[in-house]
Amino acid sequence: MARGVVGTTDATERKPGAAAWLGLLVVCLVSMLIALNVNMPNLALPSVTRHFQASASLGSWLLLSYLVTLTACLLACGRLTDLLGQRRLYLAALGIFSVTSLLCGFAPNMHVLIGLRVMAALGGAVLMGSGATLVHRAFAGSRLGHAMGLYTASFSVANLIGPSAGGAVVALWGWPWIFWFNVPLCVIALALAWWVIPRDGPRQRSSLDGAGNALIIVILVMIIVGISQVTSQGWLHPTVWAPLVVGAVLVAPLVWVERRSRNPVLGPDVLTTPGVPLMYLSGLLNGAARFPVVVLMSLYFQSVMMQDPLHASLAILPLPAATIVASLTLGLLSSRFTPAALAMAGSGLGMTGVFGLTAGVFVDQPWSLPVSLVLVGTGTGLFLGSNATALLDKLPSHHAGVGNAIRLTLLNTGNVVSLALALSILTTSLPSRLRDAVLAATASRDEVPVILLGFQHAFVFISVVALIGFLVSVQGLRGERATAAATTARSNARSRRPRRDRAESGERARDLV
Repeated sequence: MARGVVGTTDATERKPGAAAWLGLLVVCLVSMLIALNVNMPNLALPSVTRHFQASASLGSWLLLSYLVTLTACLLACGRLTDLLGQRRLYLAALGIFSVTSLLCGFAPNMHVLIGLRVMAALGGAVLMGSGATLVHRAFAGSRLGHAMGLYTASFSVANLIGPSAGGAVVALWGWPWIFWFNVPLCVIALALAWWVIPRDGPRQRSSLDGAGNALIIVILVMIIVGISQVTSQGWLHPTVWAPLVVGAVLVAPLVWVERRSRNPVLGPDVLTTPGVPLMYLSGLLNGAARFPVVVLMSLYFQSVMMQDPLHASLAILPLPAATIVASLTLGLLSSRFTPAALAMAGSGLGMTGVFGLTAGVFVDQPWSLPVSLVLVGTGTGLFLGSNATALLDKLPSHHAGVGNAIRLTLLNTGNVVSLALALSILTTSLPSRLRDAVLAATASRDEVPVILLGFQHAFVFISVVALIGFLVSVQGLRGERATAAATTARSNARSRRPRRDRAESGERARDLV
């Protein structure tokens, strides 16, 4: 993708060329496909399970394998991007994703289909980890905010159309087309990417920390697999606590390996860059506070307000719609505010929306729920793109790939963990006879007061997470302003020193005369 700017100031900013905008189109299209491949197969799962006569457990792995692989391999793929170059790895990953999507529709059994989904997720990890860095390379200034907003909106569009599109595809053409629809779009994206993504420049000589990457992948897999079983199995089931124990035990060997590695995965020049750790923590917490909202509100509308699935899905639409609109305003807003300020504003709006949902659940005021969903969506749209921009502005360019991959890994892991905890809090607050009923939305109207208590506890949990996330965002903005003030003071001191030196030289000359 061609760079759209020379330098970083407004005086040197120039309009990005056609290659930059075409590259943005490629990134947005590919990002939508990656996101659609997370939620569209949900609708095809019953058809696929019946076709292969597979068990429910094996069917769940069709969905889980893609999400686990996508999240666990982001760091390793980000590091490979820094080592091998974005262009060659992006094109190769897009090719892998295309071929595996084609083969999925011809899978002879469920085991082969799951294996192909794992391969597709490996390609998806490279594509997802490279998206924001490619946009950041091609744009600057207010145009970077506009481009990052479009990039962020692509995920929201996928979440908006994914469920309905998946249901339509399965009903009209059958489950193989859930995967085959990727192929023509990937071919178009591959052709455009070959043309518009620039060749990689010289890379720093380095090596891949194989042991560190392997340990991180295993730890993340154990955590995600264990947490994902909490709602159905409970915390005391071996399929929950055993993977979590294995993941926790492996942290110590990971620290030992990383301290002795010449090129650690979590390089000190990434984690010690001023402001970066707070951005990672802010992204983790804000994502963890927002992600459970869609699932919790969907269950709330069906189990408490007794709506059917269609009306419940329509009731949730204000959230993704507001996210898209807010993402598209980032270009305008970024010309007046810094990314850190926009991220803090987004965090604050999202927190206000979560508080509003919590209050609505407690006082039973249905009119407040759509307004609160709009606030959550607006905050999400402002926060995601701004947080990514602020992070990439600070990271060393030769570590942009792994730095952005750390952000996405924390975001995805936090989302999975927070959703599992929220659902666990919801169900454990209820009598055992109602736990399955609330998730299946089959409870009777007489049982609503009891079920409502579980929703109240779950929303209090995400409200606390949202508050902590907002406080971290505020601290991050304060740190950025302090750093900017110190930089300005040093610059002013350097500019005054030559004048003072010239004045002292003049005085010495007059003394000699």
